[in-house]
Amino acid sequence: MQMRFLRPPRRAAAPPNANLTRRYASSARLAALVERIPVVTPELPAWKRESLELRERLAAHLSKVYPEQLTVAQEGPDRRQARLRAAAIIESEGAREGEGDRTGDETSLDRKLAHRLYLVLREGGAWRLPQVDWSGGAEAAAARQLLAPTLGRAPSALSCSCASPRRRRLSVSASENTSLPAAARAASPASPASPASPASASPARERARARPREEMARWPP
Repeated sequence: MQMRFLRPPRRAAAPPNANLTRRYASSARLAALVERIPVVTPELPAWKRESLELRERLAAHLSKVYPEQLTVAQEGPDRRQARLRAAAIIESEGAREGEGDRTGDETSLDRKLAHRLYLVLREGGAWRLPQVDWSGGAEAAAARQLLAPTLGRAPSALSCSCASPRRRRLSVSASENTSLPAAARAASPASPASPASPASASPARERARARPREEMARWPP
């Protein structure tokens, strides 16, 4: 007695991109990330300043002391002018408080100079990154055009965040004009965002990747 197991007919597998587009097209969103990096170094915490002062006092206590006639030289006019000029530049350009901090303007980039600032918009009573609906198969240039009315010509990195565990990222080259829209507000979250990966490789890199596949196709000789 022979038993036969009937296999169900095989169905043509749909492309993975088509399944992803059909399943998550309604929930996928494109978010633009506009960041201003810190302009000045952050202030040292109290414990760090105390540690540096203690180290300086210890080094001064253990160092050798020589007569001032051998170590102190008279300051010349050129060196004095250079010192005064450097002090004036540090006082004018090295201020940690910008114009936006003094006026309370949250749309200005001249504030929070020691922190990272991110562009967020107020939509429906909540602050969020500039977002638009993403349609499956959209390229980086098309996504940049969708967000153009919101961003103006600000440099941005576009990323697709959807419900699928598979993530896609698109990158856009930064434009020359970095003016931000007047309705935008710069916020400073705690953690920085990761940069977007390039959307396409260079022609030379594509040829280098295709060369091993061509050699394998010709094997055996």
